[in-house]
Amino acid sequence: MDNPKDLWDILLVIGGFISGIFIPLSIFWVGHRYNKQLEVNSSKEREAERISKFLVHFSSENEQEKLLALSIADYLYQENQLPRELIKAIQTISSTDDSTAGIFATKLLTQQNRNDLGIFLNLFSTNMMLAKEFEREHKNTLVFKFLKSKAIQYQKTLELFIENADLIPSESKDYAKSIIDYLTDWLGTYKIFTQTIGTISLEDSIGPIEAPTKTYPQEAVDHFNQLSKTL
Repeated sequence: MDNPKDLWDILLVIGGFISGIFIPLSIFWVGHRYNKQLEVNSSKEREAERISKFLVHFSSENEQEKLLALSIADYLYQENQLPRELIKAIQTISSTDDSTAGIFATKLLTQQNRNDLGIFLNLFSTNMMLAKEFEREHKNTLVFKFLKSKAIQYQKTLELFIENADLIPSESKDYAKSIIDYLTDWLGTYKIFTQTIGTISLEDSIGPIEAPTKTYPQEAVDHFNQLSKTL
């Protein structure tokens, strides 16, 4: 049998070896995390400082100074680097300044809204296209996973309309409402159905679900798809 003292010596050697690796690694990990946090904080401070400087120039009585700041903001927008916090300040210039700066601000906002609307419409078309694909797969197989995937796309689309209501042109509001009403109706039925039936496997066979009071808003879907082609 091994001498207890020898076993103890072996354990001490192993423990020393492990601690010799573990402690430096721990120090390195903590130091790495600390430096990362410093970088994040420093980045936030620089961003806050940049926004503050823009706000000073935006509120200047000197029109040339204001125009220069708006020109830089326009460049940052083109490069997808314009802080969202500055949009409200640009909106204020657009609505309260009758000078060239106000016209420039309005032009910048119009361009931004147009681009944002384009992104919104692309997401809408993609979501609805995927929902149709999942619906087709579900009708062919009756497998629940496709029905659930359709519900996920519908939920994304509903949230998309609610979160971007200010982007939708006035002439498209009624079409948007018909889509929102349909999605809300269908998702409400889906939720009640899944809660009533209990635990469902993704591979279970489930019949189709229809919105009880709303028909599929094909005209509205076509309207937004056509709108995206005009941008």
